[in-house]
Amino acid sequence: MQNVFTLLLFVAMVFWGLSWPLSKILSATHSAYIIAFGRFGLVALCLLPLLFYFKISLKIPKKNIPIMIINAISNASYSLVFFYALKLGNAGSAGVITTTLSPIIATFLAVIIFGNKLSKREIFGLLLGLMGGFFLLNLVSLQSLLNPFNLFFIFCAFLWACVSLSARKLSSNTNPLLINFYSSFISALMFIPFIKLGDLEIFRQVDSLCFLLIIAILSTVFGTTIYYKGIEVLGIIKSGAFTLLVPFFALILSYFILDEIPSFSTIFGGILAISAIYFISFYNKKHFAFFKI
Repeated sequence: MQNVFTLLLFVAMVFWGLSWPLSKILSATHSAYIIAFGRFGLVALCLLPLLFYFKISLKIPKKNIPIMIINAISNASYSLVFFYALKLGNAGSAGVITTTLSPIIATFLAVIIFGNKLSKREIFGLLLGLMGGFFLLNLVSLQSLLNPFNLFFIFCAFLWACVSLSARKLSSNTNPLLINFYSSFISALMFIPFIKLGDLEIFRQVDSLCFLLIIAILSTVFGTTIYYKGIEVLGIIKSGAFTLLVPFFALILSYFILDEIPSFSTIFGGILAISAIYFISFYNKKHFAFFKI
């Protein structure tokens, strides 16, 4: 069972990375509102039968409703900014910036909001993350920081950190698949007023619909379900470590699909940021046992 989920988690991370270049293709020709609506709507439709199959109740504790709304608003806002901002630059770079900086920002927010105490290892990880962010954003001047592409994806990383923290708060007494269902369902409803009749053309174009189905079903439904099930089978540390593969797959798949060549600063900054996430979340002395004589 563990070997099977190790393979499935690897495949899930490939699909998570694949969502970046495919989203870039969709955002070039379609409204960010309809792409986000289509994605969330398809995710909610696909998750509903899974909830019934696993006999997961649709009820959530009343005290979780405000947090659930915050989660959905953050998720919807993230997707809207994400699909719009992809028009401004490379999907691979955007994928590395968002997937590596969001856990680092989430750690900062946890300290500020929940009063979490940081160990020396976590502080070291955050310092590495700041260095990684410097290279990822190519901060050679103030003008570089104010680059719209950088600003949008820093904001994306912040919004995804909010999604992660609110989901973590909810998951103490709510099934993660139920959280994903309600977050997607509420987000889809939020986009309906902004959709124009002409936007629905996305569902009639074979290529666009195919890409949307891959992003919704394979990347989000399959990927998320396998990830949460993997936590149950392999444990949170081993499963969580697989997420470090996502920025790599975002870069490599953007290269093959979009011919995007990553810059040195993106690769080096990504390595530093991934190292930062490792020290913050997954570090274990046993991992370095082979260096001992």
